[in-house]
Amino acid sequence: ATVGTERMPAFSMEVRKPEEGDPSVADRIRAATQGYTVSARQGDYADAEGHEKVDEFHKGVEALEQAEREENDEQATENHTDEEDEEVGE
Repeated sequence: ATVGTERMPAFSMEVRKPEEGDPSVADRIRAATQGYTVSARQGDYADAEGHEKVDEFHKGVEALEQAEREENDEQATENHTDEEDEEVGE
């Protein structure tokens, strides 16, 4: 909105600082979250383990693709050799 020549923000909000909490409530909340949260170290370990699994998968796919290429190359060589043998036999 514009008032005169001054443009007013479309949205304005002031956030109050949180009040001092109750340590016993904080302890109760932390205890309740232990069943569904992990520490930063556990999260880092899980991430690293996941990356290792993804890397292993990619290496496996590359190995399969390489084996397939080699097999195709061998078949092409065999086909080419068979054609040469047929030409020589004529």
